Amino acid sequence: MRYTRKFLIPRLGRHRLTKLTGREIRALLDTMAKDGAGEATRRLTLASLRCALDAAVHANLIPSSPAIGVKAPKPSGKGGAGLWPLEQFDMFLSATSDHRLRPLFELTARLGLRRGEVCGCGGRTSTS
Repeated sequence: MRYTRKFLIPRLGRHRLTKLTGREIRALLDTMAKDGAGEATRRLTLASLRCALDAAVHANLIPSSPAIGVKAPKPSGKGGAGLWPLEQFDMFLSATSDHRLRPLFELTARLGLRRGEVCGCGGRTSTS
């Protein structure tokens, strides 16, 4: 809903559903990029739009989704912390050799685990 309110309605809301084109959707994503929206935000905005357009197709409001041919933004490679150089990894292991959580640190670093995976919550923040 956040992407719909913040990006889709202000930028595409004036377009008639039956007249919306893939070119306009691509222009939306390009404008978002120029305005500083990250790759993940643009991907999620496109996913929200695709979902809405698929619902419109199923409701027989449009014959097909204009978002079908629009490619999602490619990952920039800037996400995450990246890998440590081998020397830095060895330095980290040496620096933590006496720490009680050293096995956890090593396992986390060697497997590239995320915080939620290390904590055992699988990325979820609640246990409901």
